[in-house]
Amino acid sequence: MDTIGRICTKCKRWKKSKRFHQRSNGVLQTRCKRCLSKEYKDPKKWAQAAWFRIYHRLQNKNGNNPSYEKFELRIGRREFEQWCAVTYAEWVAKNPDDKPSVDRKDPHGHYERGNLQILSMVENGRKRLFNKNLWAPPGKSWCRKCSRFRSAKLFGRHPHSMNGLAYNCKLCVSEINRLEHLKRKNRR
Repeated sequence: MDTIGRICTKCKRWKKSKRFHQRSNGVLQTRCKRCLSKEYKDPKKWAQAAWFRIYHRLQNKNGNNPSYEKFELRIGRREFEQWCAVTYAEWVAKNPDDKPSVDRKDPHGHYERGNLQILSMVENGRKRLFNKNLWAPPGKSWCRKCSRFRSAKLFGRHPHSMNGLAYNCKLCVSEINRLEHLKRKNRR
């Protein structure tokens, strides 16, 4: 029986620990999962949380986001929250099953009014600068194993990748499988 728990700072009720998200350091969140889910459905609350995530990412006080040091926040908090609340509400109405994320249209640009949009978390993750397939020449895809662009015809399919193709070309996959087979054969 789970007797470990805490009082939610929002609803002021004692709840078991499984009713709270756990942070990476093992500490339970101060608000229960139910209160958090209600809060994030409110566009104003979501906009405030998005502002603080961006603000703290750019501050980089904990050293976890050194790649963001060159970017600036060129939009005021109130202006951002107004834009975000309206855009968030519209986005959620169109995409009820996806999780939203604030994104910069130009990944080299700053956080400013004309450069912001709301995307799904998955889509935003696919847009990262290190994803070479985002910048691939037409008809080409990046092979992670041989570290070069190759014809898209040389790749198998992968439904979760950005371009729908496998991460390694068929030649490299064949080589990987051959080496794995030899390893297994030598263990016997």
